[in-house]
Amino acid sequence: MALSVPPSRFTSSVGGGSAFYVRPFQNTIMKTITLITAVFVLGLSIPIFGQGVLYQHLGANNPTAEGFTLDTSGTGGTASAIPNDGGVAAWSTQVGAGGTLWYSGQLSSTALAQSDWILSVNMRVLQSGPSYENSFVQVRTSDYIYSLWFAAQADGDPLVRAGAFATGPVFVLDGAGAGYHDFQLRYSHDAGNAELWVDGVMRLSGITSSGQSGISVLEWGEGQAGPSLSHWSSVSFEA
Repeated sequence: MALSVPPSRFTSSVGGGSAFYVRPFQNTIMKTITLITAVFVLGLSIPIFGQGVLYQHLGANNPTAEGFTLDTSGTGGTASAIPNDGGVAAWSTQVGAGGTLWYSGQLSSTALAQSDWILSVNMRVLQSGPSYENSFVQVRTSDYIYSLWFAAQADGDPLVRAGAFATGPVFVLDGAGAGYHDFQLRYSHDAGNAELWVDGVMRLSGITSSGQSGISVLEWGEGQAGPSLSHWSSVSFEA
């Protein structure tokens, strides 16, 4: 473990250094070693700080080159780069009536057990199924499942459902049109639930888990058979 100590702590006065600054530093090292030993030997749990961005997709980059795995079922679908979608670079996911296509990144249930996290998406839906939402982002662990499901209304206005498929609460961006929008799912470990933020405004709160999963994974794409088509400008998961 690398410890960062301000250089001023070791700046000598004229005529020699002072042990006043060295001794607290040595004590800090010993306390740190003791804490680490307790965590590994006794199995103590401690909060996880500063994990940072665990996964990120940007623009027209192929997600498989960013650490994601491509998954399909049924007849699958198509995915391709969209270098200029009205001035926005994006990645396209599209499926027909008989297939699904999504990207996944492995997570650690243990690492997330004590963590808050933010799942952020900038995207737009060009086509969605007639009776339910197809495009989705999702975090699954052994403790919980949190999802956002996206669709476009007949007038093009975006719709997002938070939580359980087909039954979770819905927010519609009335009058927003078919452009790109920012969606965030913000999870609080202490509260045990999440909030939906759309374009920087909190729209739904108290969103609860829709279950538990046998695997720990971040997923996004077309999770239900279409026809559906979405363009993803960015996807990121930060703990």
